[in-house]
Amino acid sequence: GTYNVENLAPTSAHMPKVASQIVTYLKSPDLLFIQEVQDDDGATDDGVVSANKTLTTLISAIESAGGPQYDYVTISPLNDEDGGQPGGNIRTAYLYNPSILSLKTPATAGSSTDANEVIVDPITGQPSLKFNPGRVDPSNSAWEATRKPLAAEWIAKDGKKSFFTVNVHMSSKGGGSSVHGDVRPPVNGGVEKRTEQAQITASFIFKILQADPAARVIAAGDFNEFAWVKPLTTFAEVSGLKELDEALNTPVENRYTYSYDMNAQALDHMYISPVLASSKSKFQHVHVSSWVTASAVVSDHDPSVALFDVCGCADSQKRVHKL
Repeated sequence: GTYNVENLAPTSAHMPKVASQIVTYLKSPDLLFIQEVQDDDGATDDGVVSANKTLTTLISAIESAGGPQYDYVTISPLNDEDGGQPGGNIRTAYLYNPSILSLKTPATAGSSTDANEVIVDPITGQPSLKFNPGRVDPSNSAWEATRKPLAAEWIAKDGKKSFFTVNVHMSSKGGGSSVHGDVRPPVNGGVEKRTEQAQITASFIFKILQADPAARVIAAGDFNEFAWVKPLTTFAEVSGLKELDEALNTPVENRYTYSYDMNAQALDHMYISPVLASSKSKFQHVHVSSWVTASAVVSDHDPSVALFDVCGCADSQKRVHKL
């Protein structure tokens, strides 16, 4: 699953509601791509960057709502470097069910400034990551005041082959204009920056598929862009991934995850490597905030959930994992 949880801090009033949605509507996915996780004291700008308390509070809330006991993976940003609400130090993170999945070993995490690399085994030709997890080119100026992608390699407990993920939260559309009004065409704020970010992220992913065209790769999160606009057409062309709604022919009217100025927008996506575009794969955007009254909105984004064959299991009944 993927979910932008909108400035989630340990004391956030919507924390138990986010947890309940993960359990009730997403059915506790084996792996969750989370965006907009704030540090342990939220928007207080005091140099704190750790989100351990935020994530463990979310995990406890999920368990209290009837879900599994997740573990988490994240890398803290440098203080006040990744944009979002001032002092909040938002970042991407993964929640995963350790009874189902684990990081592929050896799993040495990178730091906030370490640039992850795709390493190709000289004997087997198989790709792996220098840091697991690790950030993608975090010092590149394209990521100024923006969340850096978080790449990881996983393996299912019953699996034979690992799979790769990239958790994305690109620059916002700040500075853009409404689809209504006099400005024609509307201004797409931040589009040049997102195009750079898409190129960087896609080039990293391409190296995985260049080494192993059958690699299982999922890039997901808040891309802050429509699939037909240059940042994401660039992302698909360079990476070799397929946009999951397109691959599975999701009805166009169901693809939105965000509502702004009376306009339903598809900003949150999953992109998959060709081997995952099979009949076993399924995908749904769960419109839990778009169709409710303002007082019932939990996050400004709707979550999404998918089913994939990522484990390479001999037993076909164990192949599909909820992500």
